[in-house]
Amino acid sequence: MHLRSVLAACASATVLIVFAGGPALAGTATTGPKSPTAITCTTYIALETVNIRSAPSTSGTVVGTLAQGAKVCGTTVQGDSYSACGVKLSATWVTIAKAKYVARSCLKG
Repeated sequence: MHLRSVLAACASATVLIVFAGGPALAGTATTGPKSPTAITCTTYIALETVNIRSAPSTSGTVVGTLAQGAKVCGTTVQGDSYSACGVKLSATWVTIAKAKYVARSCLKG
């Protein structure tokens, strides 16, 4: 996956993502003027190092990690329930790229 495709939906965010078996990706994303097809997202900060999964479920394959303090841009989705980062039960996940999900309770924003 290319950094450009990971960052395409973000208005402005610093990102550090490590995909399994690959190098760390880091950079700042910016997009041009908003258009009717522009994707909006929320900037989140990782509260601790957290797994990036292929599906919004703890049974989704771990495809990388998001480092503590890293900023990502994403949108919330509902998925399977989990307990993580001090939250006993949640089903809210954040999509940070196509087929890349992080537990919402592990993000600030």
